[in-house]
Amino acid sequence: MEKLPKSTAKLIKSLQIKKYRASEQSFLVQGAKSFNELIRSNFQIQRVVATPSFYETIPNDLLQTKGISFYYANERELEAVGSFKSNESVIAVVQMPNATQNPEIGPNELAIVLDDIRDPGNLGTIIRTADWFGIKNIIASPTTADFYNPKVINSTMGSFTRVNVFYTELYEFCAKYKGSIFVSDMIGTNIRNLATPKSGLLVMGNESQGVAPFWEKLKVEKVSIPGGTGTESLNVAVACGILLERLTA
Repeated sequence: MEKLPKSTAKLIKSLQIKKYRASEQSFLVQGAKSFNELIRSNFQIQRVVATPSFYETIPNDLLQTKGISFYYANERELEAVGSFKSNESVIAVVQMPNATQNPEIGPNELAIVLDDIRDPGNLGTIIRTADWFGIKNIIASPTTADFYNPKVINSTMGSFTRVNVFYTELYEFCAKYKGSIFVSDMIGTNIRNLATPKSGLLVMGNESQGVAPFWEKLKVEKVSIPGGTGTESLNVAVACGILLERLTA
C-alpha cells in the first residue's frame, strides 16, 4: 500500500464541492461506520485512504478487487483532506451510480417526498430515519440538498446504501401519482386520527416556507402533529420520523 499521493489528496478535497463531484461523478464516504456499510453495498469503490491500523481490518476480498487503489495516511492527513474534524480510520472515493428514471412507486409502498429541504444534515437524518422504517425511495425537488454532499452522507450513518433518492420536478411527478398523498402541515388532520394506510406519499416541506403553492392544485390530505404548546415548530427530520411512525404502524 502506497502513501497518499498529492493528486489523490487534491481529488478528495475537491469532492467536497458539488461541481467537482458532478464532473468526476464521484463522492466521498468517510469514517469506519459508513465505510463498513459501503463495502456491503453495490456502490463501486475507486480509491481508499486508510490509517495502517484500519487497513488491517479491511476484508481480503475487497483488497483483491481490481480497480481499487489503496493508500495509507495518518489521522492528521485524513483530517486535512476530509471533512471530519476527527478521523482515525478511512476515506473512500466512490463512483456515483448511473442516473435512473424516477421510481415506480408500488400500490402498497410508502415513499417520502421532500419539497425544498436544503439543510444537508436534515436530509441525511431523513434518509437514516427512512431506512429505519423500511422506506426505500425518496423523491426530492431539484432545490433539495445534494444527496452526495459529505454532510448528507455522513448524517445517514450508512443508510445511503439502502435508500434511493431521486430528484425531479415534484408537481409533474405527483400529478401522475394515483395513490394517497399526505402533506405535513401545521393545520391538518391530527395524525393520531388518521387511518393508517401504510402506502402513499408523505410530503415534507421547507422548515421556514412550508410546501410550495402548487400542492393546493393536487388532491392531497394535510396532516399535522399534535402539540405546539411551546416551540413554534418541529425540526423537519424529527417531524418526518413522527409521521412515519404513525403511517407505518
